[in-house]
Amino acid sequence: MKVTIRYFASIREAVGVPEESVELEDSASLEVLKGCLNQRHPKIKNYWDFAILSVNRTYAKSDIILKEGDEVGILPPISGG
Repeated sequence: MKVTIRYFASIREAVGVPEESVELEDSASLEVLKGCLNQRHPKIKNYWDFAILSVNRTYAKSDIILKEGDEVGILPPISGG
């Protein structure tokens, strides 16, 4: 199955692209996707401890199962004042 990954802010700078498509086996979880992205973009490993993940614009945990056509967002923590 194919999913689209969108990177934001400092994570986008670390991986060097704003978005990309990734081919995964059916019923792959976000955790599986993270492993794939670690191989493609080794610098992303530095962000997993604090990155915010979303699937189809809804916050998600790593155990969620992805479906064909899902859009995954990877964002650094958001702060403001």
